[in-house]
Amino acid sequence: MSASITRRSALLLVLISIAIFRCSSMYRKADVFCRAGNGSASHPMICVDEQTLTANPSPAHVFDVESDNGHPTNRTVVIHWFTQHSADLHVTFKTEECTEPVVCDGRGECMARVKRLNAGEHRRCTYGMTIGTSKIDPDGDIVVDPCCW
Repeated sequence: MSASITRRSALLLVLISIAIFRCSSMYRKADVFCRAGNGSASHPMICVDEQTLTANPSPAHVFDVESDNGHPTNRTVVIHWFTQHSADLHVTFKTEECTEPVVCDGRGECMARVKRLNAGEHRRCTYGMTIGTSKIDPDGDIVVDPCCW
């Protein structure tokens, strides 16, 4: 009976070790959120490298409103910035006429809603980024175009 309990305990210890290793390995693989931006003008995603504080893409070309099969909608575009890992990212625009205030979650994501353009208008917007004590000012550019050119 004692040998059976010892074997079960040893087997349980091995299974727990494997489970812990697998879970920690899966977490490390999923830790990289963003490597390159998506280049979408209607649903832009900009990736930020925490080591160099560079944005990809830069400049990012976005529409003022979302496209629906090549036709403008009434929904303004939301720009998303993501860090490669969970980091305290902050984005600050140098020009106020480009977006509504930027909202950051402190875990590697920021977002801002683009302001609508007037007829025939295009905007070039410059922003800076901060992660912790590292700051790049300015780093990125966003070009806002009317939808569906």
